[in-house]
Amino acid sequence: MLVTMLRKEFPHRFQGASSEEFAVAIGSGDYPHVKLKNLPHATGVAPVLMFGSVFREETVYPNMVAMPMPGTHLQCFVVWSQFQRVCGGFRTMRGKGPNSGWHGHGQLVFGEEFSLDWDALIPQVIWRGTDFGYLPLLARPKKTQPLGEHIESLVIERKLRGESKEDKMMEATQALRENYELLLPRWKGCVISAEAELEVTKGKRDLAWADMKLSRSMHNGIFPFTLGSKKYLTYDEVGIATGQFLGSLETAKYKYQIDLGGGGGTTWLGTLAKLSMPGLLFHHITPTKDYIHDRLKPWKHYIPVAPDLRDLREKFDWAEHHPKQAKRIADQSTQLMRHLGTEEGFGEMYQEAFVEPLRRIIEAYQPLSTTHPESSWRDILESLPEGSKMKPRGM
Repeated sequence: MLVTMLRKEFPHRFQGASSEEFAVAIGSGDYPHVKLKNLPHATGVAPVLMFGSVFREETVYPNMVAMPMPGTHLQCFVVWSQFQRVCGGFRTMRGKGPNSGWHGHGQLVFGEEFSLDWDALIPQVIWRGTDFGYLPLLARPKKTQPLGEHIESLVIERKLRGESKEDKMMEATQALRENYELLLPRWKGCVISAEAELEVTKGKRDLAWADMKLSRSMHNGIFPFTLGSKKYLTYDEVGIATGQFLGSLETAKYKYQIDLGGGGGTTWLGTLAKLSMPGLLFHHITPTKDYIHDRLKPWKHYIPVAPDLRDLREKFDWAEHHPKQAKRIADQSTQLMRHLGTEEGFGEMYQEAFVEPLRRIIEAYQPLSTTHPESSWRDILESLPEGSKMKPRGM
């Protein structure tokens, strides 16, 4: 995809055998697979194009450049490069409205197209997803999924002594709360939601303020199992952590969204989808970010939430007591997504997030004809010290 777009955008530079060589380091994945002992990596000069999430704090790896993530985002950039069309990932799910695009089905839910009015939205913080691991090589101490490990054993060893479901729910919630700091952010959300539901059972509220639950489970890196699997049996029995799957349209009926980070610390598609919805986004701030996050501004397009969610209740209460300001932020995020779904808006983003970074790299690149006029790129690679992982293809 990268080579295709390079030839499309810079035809004068890439003319086959008649052109100078061009070398650039690229990476792809949920997050930068860099060993902690090598961070911060502040001495790098040559750019590294990262097609995935990058470090939020740019001083950690200053020569790493955030590029569109594989899947929907990168494919949308290719579609624009080849056809000057906005793909479904940036268009409304319903084929009408200001950013319905050229043809095919969109993936975003805008309130106007589905008659979802702010005042009629359900006033809860909603989230559904999988218990995807969280920055497994970067998060220290490593966060855990309480399945088959000591946290779940605490719940089981107690044998849930209470007789009523409410008693069992209280015991299980307390066991998880005692180990809160060890949990993945998504499991932290489950604990907060269980506590919110207990407030309802105790008569303190009519509706739980938070409903963040798992709808799928991970197993060996994939999630084929439903929540009826044995891995979740204890939690299903006591009514915490697990919830019914909600599609985009059902999710959009809630007033407050949250995009809890997953394997790479971000959601890739989740943030994008929730920005378009009529509700307000609580954006989970983590050590990583995606290329599109630089277009988002806190308190303009979203309300930032701490990595451990410690301030989520406070931010929710603020939004409830300041509905006009909350709605303004929600409307501004929707406007941003509508703009990015237009030919003008997506074209701007394509130039800023893809073409311009590559232009700067291409212009700064010094071909071997100027730095090593007597050598070819193959000669250079063959001369590298023993143990180097950079070798010509086929060697």
